[in-house]
Amino acid sequence: MTPKELKELYAYVFGTEDGQKVLDDLKNRFWFYQPTYTPNDTHETSYREGQRSIVLSLMGLLKEDNRKLPTTAKE
Repeated sequence: MTPKELKELYAYVFGTEDGQKVLDDLKNRFWFYQPTYTPNDTHETSYREGQRSIVLSLMGLLKEDNRKLPTTAKE
C-alpha cells in the first residue's frame, strides 16, 4: 500500500463509531492520558513511552482526515 492509501484506510476505519471506540480504548490502555514516567525504572518508562508512541502515530495519521477525533478523556 502507498502511504496515501494507508492513511485513507486508517481514516476510514477510525472514522467509524466502532473505530472511535477502539481508538478510545487504545488511548486509555497505552498511556495517552497518563504519565509514562516510572520512578527508578527507566526500562518501564521506555516501554510505556513506546506504547504511547503508537497511539500518537495513529493520532497523527488521522488528524488531517478526521478532525472530530477526541483529544481528551471521556468522563
